[in-house]
Amino acid sequence: MVKKQLNNQEQIFVDEYLVSLNPEKAALAAKYAATTARTKAYQWVSNSEQNPKPYIYQAIQKKMAAQSEKTGIKAERVVEELARIGFANIRDVFAPGNKIRDVSMLPPEVTAAVESVTTSKTGTKVTMQNKLKALENLGKHLGIYNVDNEQKKTNLADFLRGYKDE
Repeated sequence: MVKKQLNNQEQIFVDEYLVSLNPEKAALAAKYAATTARTKAYQWVSNSEQNPKPYIYQAIQKKMAAQSEKTGIKAERVVEELARIGFANIRDVFAPGNKIRDVSMLPPEVTAAVESVTTSKTGTKVTMQNKLKALENLGKHLGIYNVDNEQKKTNLADFLRGYKDE
């Protein structure tokens, strides 16, 4: 595999993508045309055969690995935290009689899922992290949706073949 040196515009794209994780936004920040940002930038960040600039994807992966090494944040740790949020149960925050447990006594599995605790004259409100978003991100990471997407592609292809034969 031939490794290509990034030009200045491509380097800006990579750097901006690592900040926003939004290919279109990164392409616009790197001064690519809006049409290119909408149509090509998503290909550049994918590891697909349709990627006309796989060296950009490789540069992104290399920088992400370096960031992970530097910060000590690994995929396993992120997945673990998402699981804590996704599978949290608000009942674990409460003691019998609907009294809030002492936060210092709650295990990390529970406190990770608590977004905020606010106290007012009328009582105490516990807000949990977004469970649905955490489960969605876990599903994406684990590839749960890929199977469904592949089925949809196959069904669409079958449908179009049947339509063409008529």
